[in-house]
Amino acid sequence: MTSPALLRAATAADAEAVARVHIEVWRSTYRGLLSQELLDNLDYQRRLEYWRGLFTDMPPGEFALVAEHAEDGVVGFVSGGPALEDLGPYGGQVYAIYLLASQQGQGIGRAMFEGARGALVERDYAGFMLWVLEGNPTCGFYEQMGGRLIGRKEDQIGGQPVTELAYGWTST
Repeated sequence: MTSPALLRAATAADAEAVARVHIEVWRSTYRGLLSQELLDNLDYQRRLEYWRGLFTDMPPGEFALVAEHAEDGVVGFVSGGPALEDLGPYGGQVYAIYLLASQQGQGIGRAMFEGARGALVERDYAGFMLWVLEGNPTCGFYEQMGGRLIGRKEDQIGGQPVTELAYGWTST
């Protein structure tokens, strides 16, 4: 049995691991929701550059945390900051929360979610929200964590139409 994952602030040195986790989770979670061609052609270098840039020069009010095992390295990450859309009393937003499928069901996702909640509280955001693809199996997790469905929108990912759902938490 592996040791529990520790949650800590992400650094530029984590960019490679975060880019790898990002792509692996997209490929496992979005299978059947997004085209296989899109998933097969995810660009590791582009993700690496994005995360390296973000971790090197974090915008004010934003955060990124990684979940790390002593044996397995980085197995998940969460990022957030100010809400990117005005949906009422949700001043903060979780931008991304990804955990390897092999690590799910062990309390790591809950710890990452609570870490994000704490980071948003530290930044004085009143309530927070996140967007998730409709049909994503994590919708049940967000509902279990007390999230309420507060919105939906039509969007496109890789030219494919998708529906995104917003979940919100008014009490941080």
